[in-house]
Amino acid sequence: PPEVGCRVRERGLGCTAESPPKLSTMAPTVLMVAEKPSICNSIAQALSGGNHETHGRTPPVHVFRGTFAGQPAQIKVTSVVGHVFSTDFPSAYQSWDKTDPKDLFSAPVERIAEKKGIVH
Repeated sequence: PPEVGCRVRERGLGCTAESPPKLSTMAPTVLMVAEKPSICNSIAQALSGGNHETHGRTPPVHVFRGTFAGQPAQIKVTSVVGHVFSTDFPSAYQSWDKTDPKDLFSAPVERIAEKKGIVH
């Protein structure tokens, strides 16, 4: 089977891909979450050598057997879709007729959850 390596630099951990995703329930599962589906697909392809199962469509979840930190593991690669948060100015700055654009450089910014129930 192909062996492709990766490195998680912050922790010095590595992973390699091996054959299909049939592991015992004792093996840990490693979840990798990409910024968008196309990056998820590229990561799964590179790490598994194309030897992975895919579940779902948007976002896909690619599953394959590999090693992580030197131990056998089930690797799952998926992605986020869309934005979790948006940003905006508070209501006091919403009127473009009453707000001097220079004030926006020092105005506070609010984070707003895009979908109710996603963020607690």
